[in-house]
Order: sequence, then structure tokens, then C-alpha cells
Amino acid sequence: MPYISVESGALTSEQKKELIERLTAIASEITNIPTQFFTVTIKELPDENFGIGGKSIDEIKRNYKPSLTLRLYQPTDANVITTWLKSEYFMRQWCADRYERFPVTPENMNSYHQQYIDGHNSVALTMVDSEEIVGYITLRTPADDSSEQRLGFVIVDDSKRGKGFGKALVSKAVDYAFSKLGAIKVSLGVFENNPAAIRCYESAGFHQVVKPETECYKCLGETWNCIEMERN
Repeated sequence: MPYISVESGALTSEQKKELIERLTAIASEITNIPTQFFTVTIKELPDENFGIGGKSIDEIKRNYKPSLTLRLYQPTDANVITTWLKSEYFMRQWCADRYERFPVTPENMNSYHQQYIDGHNSVALTMVDSEEIVGYITLRTPADDSSEQRLGFVIVDDSKRGKGFGKALVSKAVDYAFSKLGAIKVSLGVFENNPAAIRCYESAGFHQVVKPETECYKCLGETWNCIEMERN
């Protein structure tokens, strides 16, 4: 019976599940042994028990300062970004009905870009930490107001959540809108069923506004209402 053992730092339940599934699938494919014969164990070790270059991982993490920057989206970025969309529910929170099917493939994403992101009235930006892709966002000019920029498709690497990357991504996009695109207002829409995103936007200086009509979408057999938010 094949046995796979992994030693690592702390992992979330979702990360463990995915690690077990993918290690088993890849090993089965390579060895031609059915997946049901594989055993996978994960041993988590505290960061103070790991050391690199004479320093514990715990110390390295405490002193680590990410170098986050925005750059223009590149087609190869889709290979990374689409892996963050782990479920259709999360995908719909991210894009509503803009993509027809789940899962979203890199080809789907780049096809959407070719059709809707023109680099003038709309722009797509990727956030990187040094060279690592960690976030993605779009900006567009609403047809009726050239002084406004509207955020969309906001997403960060799911393994980076809880580290302030979402707030950093939104804040950097707002700065881009004000300083490079000449906006005097930045707006966005977020579904009511996405409280984590709402808190992120509020932490980046956005506030809720009331519109004459509530924007809503049909998603997964339900009606999802949007909250309108702005920052000046």
C-alpha cells in the first residue's frame, strides 16, 4: 500500500483536504495504482521548530514585510488567478453572471479580457508580492461619468487571506484611480451575502450609499442583492 507523508507548518482544513486529494491523484496517475490504495498523512510542526539560514520560520514571518505592487494584467496571470476560484458560490460572489460556467478557465478569463478590457475605459491590474501573483482587480469608467472609476473582480490568493492583502489591493487600486486615471470618486458593488468583502472595503475607506433601485442578480437559483459603496 503506497504511503505518502508530508511535514509542514500549520495548514487550514481546506488546504489539508486539497493536499490529500491532489497528492493522491498525481501519485495514482504516475504509478497507475488506484487512488483507494494510497495513504496520506500530514504532520504539522510549529514554526519555531523550523529553521532557515539560522533563523526560525516564526522569526522570519514576524520580520517579513511584503513588497506589494500593482502592474498591468498579463494573459499568463490567468493560470494562477483562476485557481483561486474554488467553488461556484465563491465564483458568483466574485463575478456574478459575467462568466457563464464554472469552473472559469484561463482561456475563459483571457477571452473575457479581449472582449471587455480595452485598456482605456477599462483596465485590469495584477498585484504581486515581489514576483508572486497575489491579487487581481479591474477598474472601469461608467458610461455616464468620466470622473468616476468603478472597481470590479476583486480577488486575492485564498492562501493569503487574513494578512491584509485584500485591503492593500483595494487601496492600491483606489490610489491608481485617483493618481493615474484622474478619478474623483471610486465606486463598487458587493453582494449582501459577502460580509468579509464588505468589511475589507470599509477598512479601505469605502462607505455604503443608497441608490434609487437595488441592483440584483440571479445566481444559483437565488436572487442576490448588491450593496453600493463609494470612496471620494
